[in-house]
Amino acid sequence: MVKLNWPHTRRFFMAALWMDFSSGMFIVALPYLALSLGAKSMQLGQIGAVRGLAYMLACVPAAILSDRSNRRTLILVSSVCATGALMLVARVTNLWQLGAVSVLWSAALAFFWPSLFGWLGDSHPKEQLGRAAGSVNVGWSIGVMSGGVVAGWLYEGSHSLPFIIAGLPAMLACFIMVAGTTSRHGRPAAPPTGPAQPGTKRRLAAAWLGNTTVCCMIGLISGVFPELGLKLGVTSAVFGVLLAVFGVGRTLVYLSALTRWRHLEDWRLVIVAQLVAAGMVATVASAGSHLWLALVFAVSGVAGGAAYYLALFRSLEGEGSRGLKSGIHEAALLGGLLIGTLGGGTIADRWGLRAPYVPTACVVGLLVVVQIALNLSAGRARVRAFVVPPEPPKQML
Repeated sequence: MVKLNWPHTRRFFMAALWMDFSSGMFIVALPYLALSLGAKSMQLGQIGAVRGLAYMLACVPAAILSDRSNRRTLILVSSVCATGALMLVARVTNLWQLGAVSVLWSAALAFFWPSLFGWLGDSHPKEQLGRAAGSVNVGWSIGVMSGGVVAGWLYEGSHSLPFIIAGLPAMLACFIMVAGTTSRHGRPAAPPTGPAQPGTKRRLAAAWLGNTTVCCMIGLISGVFPELGLKLGVTSAVFGVLLAVFGVGRTLVYLSALTRWRHLEDWRLVIVAQLVAAGMVATVASAGSHLWLALVFAVSGVAGGAAYYLALFRSLEGEGSRGLKSGIHEAALLGGLLIGTLGGGTIADRWGLRAPYVPTACVVGLLVVVQIALNLSAGRARVRAFVVPPEPPKQML
């Protein structure tokens, strides 16, 4: 096993941990602040949808910029703007203001993650990339999990306190990446010169679609579930614990990548995880036990971790445009959240709080079929590329 350059990778690990500690606080406290301002399931879905749409629209141009300019500078600007947005959340008095500030926060983060991931891929040799990606995923997963738990308890005492405090870890993440590095360290690597392997684009597309698929479920259980959760006795503190359980499942997947990352490159494992998670999410339509809900969140975390790792690794393993590919990887996540929050919120508003879970599981099943088709097609293309065509028959003289 190739030894990881941990002193170098640690910078990315810590920056990811603290930025998503901040994000975890925001994500958990946001729906409860919206509910306190009079939001229903439909409004919760809309706020989650505009937040996701803002990230998607900003992510690709931000990623293109990260491949053409200094990533260190982009991380600095992103962190400052995200912190400013968090300070503004504490001042909102109605839902439209909350939605507007959520858009600003999401757009600011769109400049952070593609720059961080592109920098990670360009600064690690290929033989270290699997473990490096695993360690950074462990960092942000622990961060968002811990931040969610802290935010849930803080919100019980003050509605604005989680958002104010969340600005501190966001700026710490910025300091870790910016301090002690020169401008040249954040510059993108040179583009590749050789052709890509056959089927590469289809494998990438399938992995990105896996992100979208799991985030359909995640958007539903994180953005729309809180109103149903209140009726089941799930307070903001309990919801923070449920998201932490989700994070434990996801983190265990990333920890496995530190030693045996090769199994996470098998797309069939990701497919199975998505199908099992879809079946579990469908049961929320009739669930009432907090222990069962915790199991649903844990299984969803495992599926989300497997899909995210595969998509990120596929985005970074090929040389060139790592910032852009990381940006599409991130945009695919928010595309799924958009479907889960807006679609789930609409269904809950029209047909009841328990209505969205079975239809979401069905949508996941359809998206899984598309992933299977893309991966099988990519595999056939790779096989054909290695088949030597027979020599043509010689002409008789």
